Amino acid sequence: MERMIGRKFFLGIRYKDINNWCSVYISYSRRRVGVEQMKNGVLSYMEYPYTFTVGTPYLLAANVKSGRVQVSVNGIPQFTWSLPDWTTVGKIGLSTDFAFAHFDDLIISDAYFPNTSLFGLNSITAGNYHTCESFANNVVRCWGVNAFGQLGNGTLSNSSTPVAVSGVSNVLAITAGGSHTCALLLDQTVKCWGFNFYGQLGDGTTNNSSVPVAVVGLSNVVAVSAGGNHTCALLSDSTLKCWGNNVYGQLGNGSTTTSSRAVTVMGISNAGTITAGGFHACTRLWDSTLKCWGNNAFGELGNISTTSSSTPVVVQNGNSGNATATGAAVSAGGYHTCTLLGGWVYCWGANYKGQLGNGTTSNQSYLFGNVNSIINSTAVVTGWEHTCSLSSDGSVQCWGNNGYGQLGNGTNTDSTSPVGISLDTSSPTSPTALIANTVNTTQISLSWTPSTDNVGIDHYEVERCFNNGKYNVIGNATTTSFTDTTVSGGITYLYRIRAVDAAGNKSGYSNIDYATTIIFTDNPLVAGVTMIKAQHITELRQAVNAVRASAGLAAAPWTDSTLSGVSVKAVHLQELRSNLNPALTTFGFSSPSYTDPSLTAGITVIRKVHIDELRSGVK
Repeated sequence: MERMIGRKFFLGIRYKDINNWCSVYISYSRRRVGVEQMKNGVLSYMEYPYTFTVGTPYLLAANVKSGRVQVSVNGIPQFTWSLPDWTTVGKIGLSTDFAFAHFDDLIISDAYFPNTSLFGLNSITAGNYHTCESFANNVVRCWGVNAFGQLGNGTLSNSSTPVAVSGVSNVLAITAGGSHTCALLLDQTVKCWGFNFYGQLGDGTTNNSSVPVAVVGLSNVVAVSAGGNHTCALLSDSTLKCWGNNVYGQLGNGSTTTSSRAVTVMGISNAGTITAGGFHACTRLWDSTLKCWGNNAFGELGNISTTSSSTPVVVQNGNSGNATATGAAVSAGGYHTCTLLGGWVYCWGANYKGQLGNGTTSNQSYLFGNVNSIINSTAVVTGWEHTCSLSSDGSVQCWGNNGYGQLGNGTNTDSTSPVGISLDTSSPTSPTALIANTVNTTQISLSWTPSTDNVGIDHYEVERCFNNGKYNVIGNATTTSFTDTTVSGGITYLYRIRAVDAAGNKSGYSNIDYATTIIFTDNPLVAGVTMIKAQHITELRQAVNAVRASAGLAAAPWTDSTLSGVSVKAVHLQELRSNLNPALTTFGFSSPSYTDPSLTAGITVIRKVHIDELRSGVK
């Protein structure tokens, strides 16, 4: 722990009204935390990491969470105040517009915080034909089409599996546009990669880039959104900047001149969010007013017009006599826009695929009516021609274009009203008949009978264990065979397999089988030709000890340990059998059915069958 005075750190405060979800922002003064509560009591989920310097007022991160105010640093709770009484002095006190928390015991500059540099946020984002994800450990991966370098791995090769993005670290959030991707970094700068014909990477050029490049002249960023061929950012001072294609005025700077450098959106000084669509962009201001700019051919700006605008215009609410529209969140799609308000979803703009969700295919140029049957939405997101809503009960509903199954309801039929997505939660059947065979001292081959599943098997996970350790995944197989090339000689390896379907559901495990990397001399033993020699017994002893080691058993004691010049006798076979059987029992296997089980000394002749049985037992 380190006392951090006058240095930068990240602060998150969580707040929830006892009865209502609240849209909040947090500001800091020396002994006061202010929380703005929306009159309509609906949720605006905002969790932006703001860099904060002690002693300076800043707009900070807010996340509606539980009936308390909680201060967290790097996601670890530091201070918590319960809120059982909303009117008592020193607690949260409700007023008409604001609720203030007065914490005399909270002096940020005197608090202890972990000496760490990361505030990790997991995020996932999808562009036209590619997808990206980021993790708290700084790993960013993308997959899909890579014709313009939008996967960011330094190549132009498409990938059906995630590949690591090169040259980015301390990533807080990512956003995918049409064919480009951008990342918000810990230092509040932005890097982008991919298609750059219109300058949407913001690096001052129009050259595509298959690796991340810095957006020039941009700092103090708290959120970024990639559109079709333009990108916009929200700054810590609540202003906005955009760059890229500007043919419809989607950069919001009063012109239609495309720019490869970030330009300031005109007339916005109190922005709380930013969303970039196909050819337009929108923001929700801190007073909950919604403003949009750019293409308006279908009325997606919501200002009762179909005239495009190169400066922000106010979204109008036809439900209230064309008054200024308000919303808790806003999402810009291809040619339509949606907002969330009081659990209801409202959409406007293009509706030729039913993407407004009002039961019609008529375009609408202002907020009017709500999406059918959605009454408890907590989040809404727009695609190019479809829309989806997440409800408070965890269910997801979508509407609009469904030509490629994007509504997730198991059909390809468009819908003008919300339909529930069909989630596959059934697991595949378990693989069966797993067989492990030694190829040589460095390879073991596996084969098994395939699993079945209603959505199809994506791959099989191959797990291995040895020397009484734990099972670990050593690889994935897309067929029903696998060769393990990471083995060493003289060790017994145990294997098990399970299937993973296209929805990520996993089956139970297959049977366990094992193989020992021992190569036997005279294999196979030829009846009537091969003489049983001391070498055969020596090899079997090595194999039995390998099996015992994997079962957690000590090496066996042997009679005539060196077998030097010694004739093979019944006692040698008896020892092999008695020391192998407990190891097989540990693994759950039955002992072989041995010929001449008593092996009578002086009477039983050592034959090929005795050696074969033991070899089969240790494989």
